Amino acid sequence: MRKIFLFFKSILIGVALVLPGLSGSLMAVLLGMYEIIVDWMSAVKKNMVNLLVLVMGAGVGILISAKLVLSVCVRYPVQSNLFFIGLVAGGIPLLIGRIRKKPFTGSCIPVMLIGFASIFAMSLVSPVNAEFQAAITHVHSLREGGILLLSGFISCGLMMLPGVSGSVLLILLGQYGTVYGAVSDLSSIANWLRVLPICILFGIGGLLGIWVVSKVMKKALTHFASSVQWLILGLTSGTCGALAWVSLGQGGAFVHVLWLVLGFLLTMFTTKLEQQK
Repeated sequence: MRKIFLFFKSILIGVALVLPGLSGSLMAVLLGMYEIIVDWMSAVKKNMVNLLVLVMGAGVGILISAKLVLSVCVRYPVQSNLFFIGLVAGGIPLLIGRIRKKPFTGSCIPVMLIGFASIFAMSLVSPVNAEFQAAITHVHSLREGGILLLSGFISCGLMMLPGVSGSVLLILLGQYGTVYGAVSDLSSIANWLRVLPICILFGIGGLLGIWVVSKVMKKALTHFASSVQWLILGLTSGTCGALAWVSLGQGGAFVHVLWLVLGFLLTMFTTKLEQQK
């Protein structure tokens, strides 16, 4: 029975991974699973069955939500972008609150600016408008394969930082539609020959990113905890600015700003629940 509950909770974590602005780690906290998962990850062999159920459930959550979320983004791009900006911005007050509890050092501001600039730079190499259509439908060249590997490395690696959404990073890299479009097409065996290379290359890059960033973060949190919090604030602020930049030119009525407010309030609400947990 516990495995069944774990499976359904994992589905919700998978859905959170698809929605830009939210994160699987935040959903795990709200479900009371975060510390348990961390313990499982520290003893993989002992908890292999539980981790397998977790991965399967998250995979199902991604499969059932990817097509729906992607279709909404394609049909309502302006509202979606504003909603995602609000989701990301809603986490900034929590980050500021954490920073105020840490000692301030001379490196904090430069570290924050580096985080802001690194994320904002992604928007400069993305399409002028945020695009949710698949940028890569087939892997035809080494260049396209390299793009998928790099996208996986950046989005999954930086997703290890608290408050950073891997899906938002995929939007900034112009690969959100590519990755989740391929994942949603896995439901049809006829599409496997086309989409499996996309998923495999992205997955390899993602695993490498998670491994590298987790190693770096373990040492950074031990020796530079305050600087890490300022880096995360810079990354989050840069994400808001970058999403706004790639959304320029899409137009839309003033009423669409309500979607930004809705996203902001939703993240504020979930972070309040996280603090209570």
